[in-house]
Amino acid sequence: MSDISTGEPAPGLSLERDPAIVRRLLASAATGGGAMALWLNAGRMRMLVDLGRLEVGRDRLRMRLPAGYSPPVDAPDADAVCVLNLVDGSLRFACRAVCLHVQDDGTFLSTAIPDVVYLLRRRAGFRVPMADEAWLYTHIDDDGSEQRLEVLDLSFGGVGVLAEPDFPDLERLEGARLELPGLQPLVTDFRICNRSPFMLRDSRPGLRLGLAFPGLPAVARSRLRAYVQRLESSN
Repeated sequence: MSDISTGEPAPGLSLERDPAIVRRLLASAATGGGAMALWLNAGRMRMLVDLGRLEVGRDRLRMRLPAGYSPPVDAPDADAVCVLNLVDGSLRFACRAVCLHVQDDGTFLSTAIPDVVYLLRRRAGFRVPMADEAWLYTHIDDDGSEQRLEVLDLSFGGVGVLAEPDFPDLERLEGARLELPGLQPLVTDFRICNRSPFMLRDSRPGLRLGLAFPGLPAVARSRLRAYVQRLESSN
């Protein structure tokens, strides 16, 4: 299957390695407000931190935790994947050797400034990154087992999801179930428009799949539009 979309185009997705660009993106996140998610223990545990408390130092990131917050980090060698929501997209990068610091001026997590970040830019058309957990469930295996794919972003025309690198080269997902926070589950078919490299929660290489709604009932389309607009206005 071609990576060229025949429907909704893929959003701006890039891998940034230039240290100056990486620091600039992190600095913009630190002042942009919103939410930062840390996926710990190979992606099995999720922790939210206020983006306004992110501090970009000379060689380390420091994440100031809310007062009284007890983070699920019990070892100085913990690894994580961090997801930062920006005004115009989101960042994802690996955090190595996350450390917990309890100091007079507060409690902090710290990690080295990443060498590489995945940048997912919001494109025109109200595509918004998902700050909360959202999932797409689909059956693609012969044994009937269900796969759960993380939803990265959402628009009126489709969703971006995160899949394993060996995800089959399909053209469609039939009868998939989309579960978004605060919205009734939506069961529908999707057309797979594009595939791009992206980082999994445990920092392994994965795929971002761009999925388009081939056609939604009017009621479901109206409900989805209102949901996306609500997310857009809250960012």
